[in-house]
Amino acid sequence: MIGSKKCFVLDMDGVIFRHSGVSLQLNSKVNLFVKKSVNKYMDDGKAFKINTQMYKEFGHTLIGLQKIYDKNLEIKDYNNFVYDIEFINYIKRSCKEDGVQEDGKTFKELLKACNNRNIPVYIFSNANNEWCNTVLDKMNVLELINKNNIITSDNEIYDNSSITSTKQIFLKPYTHTYLKVMDYIFKNEDYDDLQLIYVDDQLKNLIPIMNNSIWKPILMREKEGYYEKICTDNLYTIDDLSELHMLM
Repeated sequence: MIGSKKCFVLDMDGVIFRHSGVSLQLNSKVNLFVKKSVNKYMDDGKAFKINTQMYKEFGHTLIGLQKIYDKNLEIKDYNNFVYDIEFINYIKRSCKEDGVQEDGKTFKELLKACNNRNIPVYIFSNANNEWCNTVLDKMNVLELINKNNIITSDNEIYDNSSITSTKQIFLKPYTHTYLKVMDYIFKNEDYDDLQLIYVDDQLKNLIPIMNNSIWKPILMREKEGYYEKICTDNLYTIDDLSELHMLM
């Protein structure tokens, strides 16, 4: 893909927005969703174990719950429960913190640099649209991103899919999700030759696109440095969005 037009595709949570407290609260909400979906009378410890196992093995708790416990569960069920008004208000407060605002400034500089070089930037998240738009707004970067470039789990691009399976879910790390997103970006940009530089903080979400000449997988390491520093043709790690400038 030498000479291809570059396009940055970024995950939201853990890449653009990094906040350990919010991550813990999110996990607590998902634990409650597990109880609601499996057995509302189960104790919190069991719900936590099921949530952990589903996320670890399937990449997203909802995928595991649908496959093992209830085939009728849909992404809207998950989004409506997890990203409720109480949680949205919590995220608004959390975004006022200095660390989040600093990350917002870093992202803003990246967006401006990409705009100057005519490099499109997309967000590709398993969260819903309200969550992503709220975070981007409170980080003071929403006005710099085309609303059509924010791809969330409740995005209309997943509607009327050719996938015929009942209650089909479009989430990372399902391979068909990446194919749908890739097709959308190529059509939206009207280019036949794009290199999608995709940044995610979870290795499992990068595995489906490894060894694919169209995608360049970038792993955002956690602030605690959980992953080793890697620099190969198949995977590159960064610690901060500012490091993406050298890939322009």
